[in-house]
This record gives sequence, C-alpha cells and structure tokens, in this order.
Amino acid sequence: FSFVEKMPAFKGGSEALKKFISEHLVYPLEAIEKEIQGTVYIKFIVRMDGTLTDFEVIRSLHPSMSKAALDVVKLTQGDWMPGEQKGEKVDVYNTVAVKFSLKD
Repeated sequence: FSFVEKMPAFKGGSEALKKFISEHLVYPLEAIEKEIQGTVYIKFIVRMDGTLTDFEVIRSLHPSMSKAALDVVKLTQGDWMPGEQKGEKVDVYNTVAVKFSLKD
C-alpha cells in the first residue's frame, strides 16, 4: 500500500523521528567541504510487523549524503508502528526526508 487509513508511525511521532535523525546523522566530510546542503529522501516499506525493508534513495544530493541518510534511517529499525487498513496491519510504503544543513 502507499496510503492507508492509519499510516505507519515512528514511536514518539514525527518530532521524535526528527530528533533521532538530528542526533544520529553523520554529515559526510566531503559534503561539508563542498558546502552541500539540502534534503535526501529515503523510501522504504514498513512491514506489518514493524520492520523496515526495501530501502531506496528517491532524491539524492551527493552519493556520500545518500549513504549517510540511508544509514540513519536504517538505525530507526524497530521503532516503527505498522500501518493499518480496515483494522488489519499491512505493509506500507513510507518516505522520510533527511535534511542536511550547515550551521554557522
């Protein structure tokens, strides 16, 4: 499924997911040196048991940033509640935006 009645959710909600990503994301040195900023989008499936599979970068800024974004999203494994359709847990596609920002 792409959309269901109850979409998969990170335990603690979207703010908890943003916090987790900001605390665990490793900004690649090459991207820092080149001053590359922006958002990498990672698509994956939240399975009916809450596990994550089939990771795919759907928007990249730089290969090293795609790897860093994939790595941090994979770290969230085990912290997802599955989606539901008609009261049944189902596999659902989900997309996470991983923002890279250089702060002065």
